[in-house]
Formats: sequence, structure tokens, C-alpha cells
Amino acid sequence: MHTELGIPQQERGGSGRPKVLTISDKGKILELIRRKPYTSCSRIVDVLELDCSDETVRVFLHNSGYSWKKGDPKPLLTQEMKDARFDWAQIHKDFDFNQVIFTDECTIYLDFSNHTGWFPKGFFPVEKLAYPQKVNIWAAIGFIGPLAIRVYNENTNSILYKAFLEDNLLPAARAYYGDFGGGWILMQDNASYHTSDITRRSLVKNNINVLVWPSYSPDINPIENLWGMLKLMVAERLPKTIEELEESIYEAWDQIEEEVFEDLFLSMEDRMYALIESNGNYIDY
Repeated sequence: MHTELGIPQQERGGSGRPKVLTISDKGKILELIRRKPYTSCSRIVDVLELDCSDETVRVFLHNSGYSWKKGDPKPLLTQEMKDARFDWAQIHKDFDFNQVIFTDECTIYLDFSNHTGWFPKGFFPVEKLAYPQKVNIWAAIGFIGPLAIRVYNENTNSILYKAFLEDNLLPAARAYYGDFGGGWILMQDNASYHTSDITRRSLVKNNINVLVWPSYSPDINPIENLWGMLKLMVAERLPKTIEELEESIYEAWDQIEEEVFEDLFLSMEDRMYALIESNGNYIDY
């Protein structure tokens, strides 16, 4: 029998050699991967300051019924890309990221077969659909918490992205930070629809300042960590239809605690220094 946290009863109490991981440690590990399933074992050890090896954490998670489902490999960074990322981190290592509104898009599949991270074994269906049902999400977050989210079925293009900015982002941002871009700056990556003429004209028209962002840098965008959490929260709701999937996304979004957003923003300084130490290579975040 397992407890509510997934810890085998036979590991409780008793005599003999002390466990490397305490019951408290195990609870913290399970809570961490519930919130951030894409966290590696080495990162878990660092974040929780555990006195054990990465392998000890890995064995515990496997014994607790979890398996690591690897995602698609990241594109290789050229030296030019690494140099650009390194230089950007040097310039922004003391930058006040609390004024930044981070935005991004992601896709969630109804069968969840494309999600990767620490998930319960057997959680995903074995059979994959040839054309899996899915929805796309655009969202914006600030230090104060979630600002805007939009679930949609269309392919993202410049016209749709312009609507996100003008219909979703601006009303929310102005409510918190004031009109005409006062007190905030927009982060968006370098997707083609972010840099198109249509988007640029909208940014200028609405006085939106944009943070220069290095290419191939999802590892330094904190909203990427939020996607992992959101996908797991949605998966736990077991939606059966696209309509249920959309409803679950909005419900999960509203239930993410404010402290999560604060932690993500506070991590930006560490990300800058980690990027510098890695000489512009990918960092573990």
C-alpha cells in the first residue's frame, strides 16, 4: 500500500540503517515534480539542497511509480548563437526583470502523449492518434501573477498574434501598469509572427516597448516552466474532449498560486549567471 504522497508504507519507521532520503525529503521531491515535472534529478538535488546523489532521487522517483519521458532534442547551438546568448546575459545580469511581461505560445494534446517529464508510470495512453487533437495557448505573465491567457485552435499567424496583443495583453497590462506601456516591457521570442510588419506596426501604435531577446533561448523564459506545470495540472483533470481540455486549461491557469510567479521571476538573476557560466550554452531550467 502507498500513502497519499506515493511513499511505500514499508519505508515508514522501523529500525535499521537510516534512509538517505527522509520522509520529509521525499514529500518535498514529489511536491516539486508535481509543480515542475520537467525538473531534472540534479536540479531537484540543488533546489531542495538534498544530501544525496542524483541517482538516489532517480531511484526514489522510479520506485514511487514515476518515469522520465524525454522530449524532443533541442536544436544545436552554433558558436555564434552561444556568443549572442552569453553577451545578452552579460548585459542583462543586473536587469530588473520584474518590469517584464513574459509571453509565449504552446500546444497541449488531448492524449498528452507529447508531454515529457516525471509522470506516473502508465499515465499516458499507449496508442497515439495519427492526428492527435490539440489546442494552442497564448499567455502572458508578470511578477504580480497571471495577466492573460487565450486558448485557440487556429495556427498562429501575425493577424492572430496582433489580436492577442491588442485584445488580451493591453487591457490586462494597462490595468496593472498604466496606459501606453508605462512601467512594463514586453518579452516575446523571435518567431516570425512576432517580428512581422503587422506585429511591429501594432507595437508602435500601442507604444509597447519590447525586450530584445536572444534566439533559441526558451531556457531563460520563465513561462516555459509554467507550461510544464500547467500541462500536468490539466492532465490530472483527465479531459476527454477538446471542450473539456479547454475548460481544464482555464481552470488550471486560475489555480496556479501567486508564489509560483514570484519564484519564476526571482530565478531570472540565477538564469543570467548560469548562462554566463555555461558560456552561452543551454542551461538547466
